[in-house]
Order: sequence, then C-alpha cells, then structure tokens
Amino acid sequence: QRWLARTGDTALLGATITAAPGLVRTRDDLLDPAGWTTAAARLRQSYGLRWELEVDEPIAGLVAACDGCTPLSFAVAILAASLGAGVGEVADGVIPVVRDLIGRGFLLPPDL
Repeated sequence: QRWLARTGDTALLGATITAAPGLVRTRDDLLDPAGWTTAAARLRQSYGLRWELEVDEPIAGLVAACDGCTPLSFAVAILAASLGAGVGEVADGVIPVVRDLIGRGFLLPPDL
C-alpha cells in the first residue's frame, strides 16, 4: 500500500510488475449453438488471503504479461493494439485496475 501511495501513474506504467506466484485462472463456459463461450473468468490466489476476482480476458492477459522484466507500459501497448484502441485510453482504464490488483496481492510491485 505504501508503494502504491508514493507511485504516480507515470511511474506505475514504467514499473516492472510481477504476477504473484500461485495465481489460478478459472473459467465457466456455456454451451450454445455456436459452441463454447466463456460466461465468467476468475483469478484466484492459491495462498494468503485467497482473494478471488472476476476478470475479463484482456485483464487476465495483462496479468499474465506481468513478468517482472518488462514495464507495465509494454503490456498496456500490446493490450491496446489487440483491442484496436489508443494506448492512452487503455492506460487510463487499466491503471485503477492494476492498482487494485497490486493492493490485493495479485500483482507485485518491483523489489517485493
């Protein structure tokens, strides 16, 4: 929480964030005439507070891209390209989500 409080949005985008060890993604799929479609996807911690959050595919992909080696801005740029949206627009939407994921321990800031 202290790291989040002292880290502005620009610094957050430049940080090398790491997905917490032991994360589990689960999906509930529904069968319809076109085949299987995802009805819900969740990320769950397998240790500690064992938080569980519903996420969409872009956020699940962003979490998976947080490898601790590349800055968050790189993952945001790839996400923006995949969505056909502007990087600034995606960054504005992603920053509060990333802050929440760090606060809950799904993502780890540098040096932790």
